[in-house]
Amino acid sequence: MYLCGAISKDLIHWRKIGTLVPGREKAGVIVQDYKYKGKYVMYFGEGKSLKIALSKDLKNWKVINDSVLNIRQNCFDSYLVEGGPPPIVIKNKILLIYNSAQKIKNYEGEIDWLSYSPGLAIFDKNDPTKLLYRSDYPILNPTEYWEMYGKVNYVIFASGLVYFRGRWLLYYGGADKSIGIAEIKF
Repeated sequence: MYLCGAISKDLIHWRKIGTLVPGREKAGVIVQDYKYKGKYVMYFGEGKSLKIALSKDLKNWKVINDSVLNIRQNCFDSYLVEGGPPPIVIKNKILLIYNSAQKIKNYEGEIDWLSYSPGLAIFDKNDPTKLLYRSDYPILNPTEYWEMYGKVNYVIFASGLVYFRGRWLLYYGGADKSIGIAEIKF
């Protein structure tokens, strides 16, 4: 998969603009209502790290080569990190909910499955590459039957974050077949 873009003036008719960043990347999320030095900010990537890219026009992106978030050994995000819902700015911080996975081993030490759970990272609004905080534990774990069993087992995959009636609501996929919602308190 490639991270591609499309533009629209009416949200009905769309024009594809092609690949946004070089390489085989996906899971790009643009920080809402925010610019850094006059440029939009996108966290993107898949696999072992997230990177950042900047753009003046949302079409042409310049990638900053250093990773801003990497997998961690012996942690819930030891196998995969990638973007989740679009990050939000609260005060002087950028809150990024990211999707992650870890390998779950059986009693013989062999890998049985992957377990997907979202984590939370906070970046400095004055420098979106500067990581200030990262959760040591996932913000949600697959525990309900419909989160644990489906097309892909043991999956919570965050995809939308909405502020509604004074509450932050996180929309997520469960086991690649269901949609859930959870209230998140910051």
